[in-house]
Amino acid sequence: MRCLKVLGSGGDWGDERQQELIAAGTLLPRGLHTLNHPMVRHAAAVYNGDPNVVAQRELIADTSDPPFWKVKSGRWRGAVWIDPNDGQAWLVDVGIRRADSPTDFYAAFLASLAAEGPAPFLPTADDRDRLKLEIAHERLRDWELSLYLQSVEVLLEAVETGYARGVIPTVLEGGVDPAILEIEVERYPGEWGTDDPLEQPAGVAVQLRVNNWADRGVLTRAQLIACSAISPYEQDWDAAPEVVGVRLLATVSEARLLYIKASADLDAGVVAEQVELGDLAPVTHAHLAKTSAIAAASIDGTAVRGLCGQWFVPRQDHGALPECEECLTRYEVFKAASAEAKN
Repeated sequence: MRCLKVLGSGGDWGDERQQELIAAGTLLPRGLHTLNHPMVRHAAAVYNGDPNVVAQRELIADTSDPPFWKVKSGRWRGAVWIDPNDGQAWLVDVGIRRADSPTDFYAAFLASLAAEGPAPFLPTADDRDRLKLEIAHERLRDWELSLYLQSVEVLLEAVETGYARGVIPTVLEGGVDPAILEIEVERYPGEWGTDDPLEQPAGVAVQLRVNNWADRGVLTRAQLIACSAISPYEQDWDAAPEVVGVRLLATVSEARLLYIKASADLDAGVVAEQVELGDLAPVTHAHLAKTSAIAAASIDGTAVRGLCGQWFVPRQDHGALPECEECLTRYEVFKAASAEAKN
């Protein structure tokens, strides 16, 4: 926190939002070594445990018990301590280079060491708890990413064969794989009244065959991630109860399936940066549909199709949402046609 306070007020950030959060005292859930500041990036690159970069390290003069190591990036200077027990590197102090000045970072750092000893600079219990949290967060993120990519792979196989399955891996090493992911795809040619091959609909069903009910949170998260890989919009999904568990259904276009196929070729790192894993966007506009259909869907939690062709589950207060322009246009056309027919 001492380092972050200095960096947060010192500029040079590559991400203004991160700087704002740090300056406000808010810690991001992601690993602090990923923060977009030149000092943090350089320290993470040189002190990452790779033996090939050891030669780039330079000991701070007059430090040996314990040793502290230099970090230099532009006008910034820093000190790194490496835990002899586990090899974990810690950025323990940062400051500005001011040559031949008593306020120069290294001069001030050595003066503090002489006056107070190394204890104020070493990681505290809170620091170590934060590290455990970061490691757990990264492990969960890696699991979510691997599950997302596997869901895409299973879907693409189902697109070709009609049905495919894959294992949902356990989050914890040595644990029981919690479920089997099953995906079915069925085409409905001509269903949407269009001859455009990219607009032809396909029904996609997602179901988990559960092996281990011990962690329902993992199962729920796995289901969300699999669904978001197929369609990231909540309004596309409907639930069909099964004897055991729930079968989730969505209708998507061939264009969406082609997009998913193209995204399967992206590097995993690119996917991790661009995709919000497991997030289903809620309905953004109020759609028009038959009153009876909306009433039944509201009770059953099923999807209804708006006049614009968009499916949605009427769960939200649609009075607070902007009206769908396409639905309004089609409604006016329908009213005009009805009035003409009566005349």
